[in-house]
Amino acid sequence: GRPDLAPAAVLLVGAALAYGAIAFQVIFKGNLSAEEVTYLVRSAWYASGLVAPYTATDATAQMPFYFYQLGFWQQLAGLGLMPARLMSVGIGVINGALLFAICRRLTANTLAAAAGVFIFLATPATAYAFAMASPAATVSALHLGAIWLIVTNLGHRRIWATVLMGLLCTAMYFYRQNMILSIVILVPMYLAAIGRGRVPHAAFLLATMALTA
Repeated sequence: GRPDLAPAAVLLVGAALAYGAIAFQVIFKGNLSAEEVTYLVRSAWYASGLVAPYTATDATAQMPFYFYQLGFWQQLAGLGLMPARLMSVGIGVINGALLFAICRRLTANTLAAAAGVFIFLATPATAYAFAMASPAATVSALHLGAIWLIVTNLGHRRIWATVLMGLLCTAMYFYRQNMILSIVILVPMYLAAIGRGRVPHAAFLLATMALTA
C-alpha cells in the first residue's frame, strides 16, 4: 500500500472536523450580519420577480448572480438564515475537493494535497466566511474551478475547456464586480497553459464571455 494514504486520510478527516465544528458554531450561534440580511431579502425579491437587475426597481450596486442563486435555493430548501448558511457550507466542501484535485495534479502527492485542504478549510477565517450567507464560498469555488481548468489543460487545446473558462469568468464577474482583477490574470494564464493555437482559443473565450454577459 501507499505510505502517504493513511496520514492523508487523517488530514482530510481533521479538515472536515475542524471545518464542520466552526461551521456549526456559525450556523447555530453566529450573529446575523447586515450583509446577510441584504442577501436574504433581495434574493427572495429576485426569485419572486419583484426585483429585476439593471432596472428602475434594482437599487443596489451589487452584482445579481448570488441573489438568484440564493433565491433559487430558498425556493427549494425554504426561506431563512439556516438554509442559506448550509448552502454556503456545502459549497465550501466543493472548494476543498477542487483544491485537493489541483494540488494532487500539481504535486502528484496525495499527502501534500490533503495538507493543502487541511490548511485551507481548517483555517478559522476561511471556515467562518464559507459558513456565512454570502457569495464568498461560491466565488472561491469559481476561482478554483478556473485554476483546475488551467492545470488540467497544460499543453491541451480543448474547445469545451475554453468555453467553460469563459463561462466561469463571466460568472465570477456577475458575482463580484471586482473579480475583473482575477479575470485579467486567469485568462492569460489559461491561454499560456494551452500552448499553441492561443489566438483562436482566445477568440472563443472572449466570444463566450461577451455572449453570456
